[in-house]
Amino acid sequence: MNFRKRYPQKRCFGNYDAIAEILASSVISAYTYWMEHPDTCDTKEIKPLLHKVLNSLVAEL
Repeated sequence: MNFRKRYPQKRCFGNYDAIAEILASSVISAYTYWMEHPDTCDTKEIKPLLHKVLNSLVAEL
C-alpha cells in the first residue's frame, strides 16, 4: 500500500489496518460525491476539508 511507503514510521500502530481502511474509504467517498454532484460541488472548498480530515486520521496513527 502506498500509505505504508509514505509513512513507514506508522506501521506499528495497533489499529493501522482499520485506520488505513478509513482513509481509503474517505478518499473514495469524496471522489464519488464529486463525480455525482459536479455542479454543486466546488473542489476548491472540498480539498481543504478533505485534507483536514485525512490529516487528523494520520495524526492518530
